[in-house]
Amino acid sequence: KIFVLVRRNIQENYSVLSLSCKKHDEINTAPHALNKPSLYSYFIGRYNKYSRELPQTPWIIDGVRKLDTSIEEIIIEPFKKIFKFDDAKFYSSGREDVDTRMLGSGRPFAFEFVNPRKTIFSHEELRSVEAAINSSTQDVRINSLSLLLKSDLKTLKEGEDQKTKTYRSVVVIPSDVEMTLDVLNGKLPASKVTLSQKTPVRVLHRRSNALRKRTVSDLKFEAFPKELSNGSDRRFIFSLVTEAGTYVKEFVHGDFKRTTPSLKSIIGCDIDIEALDVQAINLDWPPGSMDNSNNVVS
Repeated sequence: KIFVLVRRNIQENYSVLSLSCKKHDEINTAPHALNKPSLYSYFIGRYNKYSRELPQTPWIIDGVRKLDTSIEEIIIEPFKKIFKFDDAKFYSSGREDVDTRMLGSGRPFAFEFVNPRKTIFSHEELRSVEAAINSSTQDVRINSLSLLLKSDLKTLKEGEDQKTKTYRSVVVIPSDVEMTLDVLNGKLPASKVTLSQKTPVRVLHRRSNALRKRTVSDLKFEAFPKELSNGSDRRFIFSLVTEAGTYVKEFVHGDFKRTTPSLKSIIGCDIDIEALDVQAINLDWPPGSMDNSNNVVS
């Protein structure tokens, strides 16, 4: 018990841990360096999600589990075997819908381990955890797994409201509407658009009805790949950058005019969304973990 109290006191009150290395060039001065053992029980990283049937956390409604597993459970399983903790708390910079993929450099996440039995770990051990997770499934991959100071959780939480996100989607317009790619792009505004979004109909059963102001920018249509079109030219790739908290699906089809303006009202015809990918979470956390990967929606 004394050891646990002392260790917790160290974790709560010291934000810097001195690392000694035999050679100066082995020292990594990055904020979350893991070149030598540390005592923290907080971890950060980014995850990619490639399935359109996987929730971020266990999906349970009225006591009934809807899907077999979740991103949280997939990631945490290898940690249980190594660090032997009583409980764990999962944090993330927002969440995507079950049927939305998370591509690019991934979504920032963090774990807080409650009373871990193992508190000394190495860079190599964390790389082995990454490898175990990434080889266990084709649906989830993680990267940039590293140490977290408890105070750094503030950056993650602030990012939920301050970050922007880049999306790519497959959209479809009615077959009797004659609009070319050039015509569609000609209708899009060149500057930011401020939206008025009421809580979407699809989530009203669990969220209060509220009005939110959100901005979107960099709206662009692209041709849908011919090899995937099955002879139809009614599908397009649509990309945009949004403020945190924007309901993208509802911006596209309007949600019974609960989102104004909508892409539907901007181009002047019905339009619906068939598939959605988060292309980038524009929050550089852990530092240096972002890239500009550009995956095709499928």
